[in-house]
Amino acid sequence: MLPRFRALRHSLLGRLQRGVPRSADLAVAGVYTAGDTVTEDPGSAAVTCFFPEPLTTRGEARAIARLAADNGWENLIVVTSRYHLLRAETNLSQCTTAELTMVGSDPELSPMQWLGRFAEETGGLAAAALRPACANPV
Repeated sequence: MLPRFRALRHSLLGRLQRGVPRSADLAVAGVYTAGDTVTEDPGSAAVTCFFPEPLTTRGEARAIARLAADNGWENLIVVTSRYHLLRAETNLSQCTTAELTMVGSDPELSPMQWLGRFAEETGGLAAAALRPACANPV
């Protein structure tokens, strides 16, 4: 992993203690819109906001793979909820050959919410195994 990505990953892990808003939350709040590239330092890694079609993990994997291919990105840092890491990485690895660094956040969920997440993630993993998100990684 490149030193710049190690530093960014470390920075992200620190920020995750405070929580990370989803891109949809940022868009609804009027902070960022699809296609915006967000960075505090032009020399640093940037955050690119997008809205996948469909708005699912599979759609996100396809959109991220296309962004990576179009921009020549070879390393991707993906931030998602810790419970979603395995399914997100599975779908992404089916769609891109870029090196993936998965960073998990810890949402505050009730026991019933955790149960719902477990059921959804289990079903999503089964779907990814039976029906890959992408036929050929780009």
